[in-house]
This record gives sequence, structure tokens and C-alpha cells, in this order.
Amino acid sequence: MKKYIVFNFKNNPSTTSELNDLIKTYNSSVSVLKRKYQLILIPSVLHLLLAQDKLKTKFLYGIQNIFWLDKIAITGEITPKMAVRAGVKFVLIGHSERKKYLNEDWPTINQKIKASLSHNLIPIICVGEKQKIDDDKVSFALKQEIFEDLNYSFRGIKLNARDKLIIAYEPQWAIGSGLTPTNQIIKEVGKLIRFWLCRRFSEAKGSTIPILYGGSIERNNILEILSLKEINGIFIGSASSNNQKLKQIINKLIKN
Repeated sequence: MKKYIVFNFKNNPSTTSELNDLIKTYNSSVSVLKRKYQLILIPSVLHLLLAQDKLKTKFLYGIQNIFWLDKIAITGEITPKMAVRAGVKFVLIGHSERKKYLNEDWPTINQKIKASLSHNLIPIICVGEKQKIDDDKVSFALKQEIFEDLNYSFRGIKLNARDKLIIAYEPQWAIGSGLTPTNQIIKEVGKLIRFWLCRRFSEAKGSTIPILYGGSIERNNILEILSLKEINGIFIGSASSNNQKLKQIINKLIKN
């Protein structure tokens, strides 16, 4: 199975000119990358249609947020039906920046997951610890935090055969810090998440759910992390909309 590369633009870039430069970079390399990886692009909602127009079906597309109700008018929100009609397949849910700055809580995250699944959208659900880990051991506190993230996210949710989802392990302290956990920690947390998924759903279902790593992904660490068998792909944040860093990462991926 191809490993995933997810590019999350966050609220970047700030101009259409910068976006066009980014699209040129993606366009110049996508045919090679597609042979090796499953590619998902998650631009801001303002840039989604332009990215789709320029890149066509070279990528699968996602959005960075969703509202869970279709039948009421909420200014500024994107409903599941809107996402489906826009050709979106993936929805980013529970990112730590939304928890930190917008006070997004577990009941809200849970509602968004349910709404996404009910419309055959694929949620990419972020989990990860708040505090930095200073060694290679997965502590009881870390296990508890990861399990709490998963338990609250999936409260009352049952998966049927058609339902798909992705888990992104993204330590909150690693985002934008230039720091990452050790490969050993990433492996162990990957195993921990896989264990939870198989116990919570079934061995058959849990073993097929992709687990990604995100948090300060750069050219110097992307290949090592991608090589871990416990990880099914990479979730790239800030570097995906920084043209210089993006080119460096793409060159690494192509030469691998």
C-alpha cells in the first residue's frame, strides 16, 4: 500500500501570486510523487477551487474544518454537503491549533467526525500529547493522553464497512517548533494507536486505518519517519506552503 503524504496549507499563503508559485512547484513534481505516494492536498477554503482548477485530479483534496449540521444557516461555516459538492474527500478534524486558539472541545470534535462519516467523507483526526517527551519511553501519562484523545473523539461512534478514517499523530509541542519526538517514540505511539483501533473497532477494521505522523516535518527527517513500518504516511503543515522548504522536501521524496 502506498504511504500517504498530506499537505496542510493552514491559513497560508497570503497572496494569489504565492499560491500560483506553490502550485507550479506541486505541478512540476506530482507525476513522480504519485507513483510512490497517495497525495492529499488541504488548502485553505479560499484557495481550494483555484488549486483544484490548476492541479485537477493529480491530488485528492481535503478541507481544514467542517460544521456538523446541514439544515441550519451558519455564517462562515462549511457543511458536509458543501464539501461533497466541492469534490472534497477528506476533512481535517481536531487539529491542536483549533483546540488552543478556538477552544474546540471534544463534543464538537466528536460531532464533526460523525457528520463527516455520515456523508462518506474521510476524517483525518489529530491526536497528540501537549508536553515534550525527553526520552525514548512511552510513559503512563502519554498513553493516558493518547487514549483520552481517541476515547473522546470516537465516543458513540461505530464504523461500518464503508467508513474510512485516518489518524494523525501530531504532538502539540512539536508543531512549528522544529523539534520532533525520537523515532522510537513515534513507533511506540503508532503501535499504541493501532492497539486502540483494533480493540475499539475490530482487528480487521483497526488494522486497515492509516496512521500518519505530523509535527515539524522537514527534509532532514521526512525519509526516516516515512520508513517506520508503524507509520503509514506523513502530515506536513507549515512546510507545505513554504515554497523553499516544499522544494527541499519534494526533492528528498523524489530521490528516495
